[in-house]
Parts: sequence; structure tokens; C-alpha cells
Amino acid sequence: MSVFAEYAGAVPGLMLAGCRGAGLLFVAPGVSSPLVPGVVRVLLGVMLGVVAFGSVETLGPSPSTLLELGVLSGFELVFGAALGLLALIPIAALQGVGLVSGQQIGLGFATLYDPNVGEEVDTTGRFMAALALGLFVVLGVPEALFLAVREGMTRFPPGVMLDVGLMAEAIPALLDGAFEMLLRCSLPVLTIVLAQTILMGFLGRSVPQINILSVGFLVRIPIGLLVFVLVLPAIAGPWQSFAGDMLDTVRVLAGAD
Repeated sequence: MSVFAEYAGAVPGLMLAGCRGAGLLFVAPGVSSPLVPGVVRVLLGVMLGVVAFGSVETLGPSPSTLLELGVLSGFELVFGAALGLLALIPIAALQGVGLVSGQQIGLGFATLYDPNVGEEVDTTGRFMAALALGLFVVLGVPEALFLAVREGMTRFPPGVMLDVGLMAEAIPALLDGAFEMLLRCSLPVLTIVLAQTILMGFLGRSVPQINILSVGFLVRIPIGLLVFVLVLPAIAGPWQSFAGDMLDTVRVLAGAD
């Protein structure tokens, strides 16, 4: 076989690998921000897939028709997007903690209009999302995602149909874990707000001359913010463990483990 024929046979697999990488980076945290143009996301994903394809030793079955190539390309796009969605769940969970805490504290009214997104954003939710994204970078999650895709291609080359049923079980399981972590991390703030509300209710019945609505709102915000800041170090442990579970799931689904 000539060198040209050998490289020509690898072109379909190269295209499929690019589709897998494009689907991943189109949804992956950080890169999926509206601030990053869609064309840039797709090109970065294609580059990631092409680089990962370089570690493939055995090529998968080559599609014989354009229809088969189109179907496999769509599958690779969906598969990569599913991996990116799994990586996005821990950030969404931590953002939900900030959203719930901010609404209970009373900062839910302090929304800001973000022209880059085109909608109003919550201050505490945006803060927690930025914190989670920073922790993602510090913990090396982007590199771990790339290694999972690259090592997965060595076991499941592009074009090989993976276990879709396993992914259908993994996504709801991670969503359940994210909801549980959201409740656990928001519970301290919810408890303090509930205690403050009960105390203000007793005070209002005991001293009717006090305007409870104005006094209670002024007391709730500083106390709630103080508790919110104090529990931030305690949130890091459960969230890091949850992010580790997400990486393990991604590696299993990508075929790296």
C-alpha cells in the first residue's frame, strides 16, 4: 500500500475524531461561554480531536458511504457534547448553591444585566460559577478531560459505537449527585435564615412597635453573607469529591478506563 493510500484511509477517522472534539468543546465549561465565538469553539474542538487521533494505533471501521459518514459524524458530535455536559454539571451545581443562598439571603433582587449573555444574572450565582471555573483550572480538569478523550480513542477509535445505555445511566446519576450537593452546601445558609426569620417573628409579636420588615431585611443580609463566606471552605471538600466522581465517569464513558 502506498503512503498516499494509507493517509487517505485515515481521513474519515480524522474527521470523526474532529467531530468528537468539537462536540466536547462546544459544551465544555469555560469554552462554552457566549463570549467565545462558536467558530472558535468548533475549531478548537477539531484541533483537540485531531491531536488525540494521533495516539490511535488501530483505526476503526471506515465508512463506505457518505450517509454512513454523516451518521457516524452526528454520533461523535453527540458523544463529545455528552462528555462536555458531564463536565459542566459540577459548575452548575456550585452555581446553584450561590443562586439558592443569594435568594434566601435577600440578594436575589440585586441582579445585573450582562450584555455579553443578554440576560440578567445573579451576583452570588455568578460568583460561585467563576469560583468553580477557577477550581476547575487549578485542579487540572481541562487536562484530565483531554487525556480521557485521547486515551479513550486508543481503545474506542472514532467510528466505533460506544455503550449509549451506560451514558443514559451516568447523566441522571450525576444530576442526582449535583442536586444532593446543592442541598448539602446550601443548608447552613438556609438554616440561619430560617432561625433569623423565626426570631424576627417572635420579636414582632413581643414588640409591635418595631418595623420587622425593614429591620429583618437589614439583619438578614449581613448575617447570611457572613455564614455564606464562612461555609465556603467547607464546600470545597464535597465539591472536589463530586468533581472527581465526574472525571471518573467521563473516563469510563470515553473508554479510558
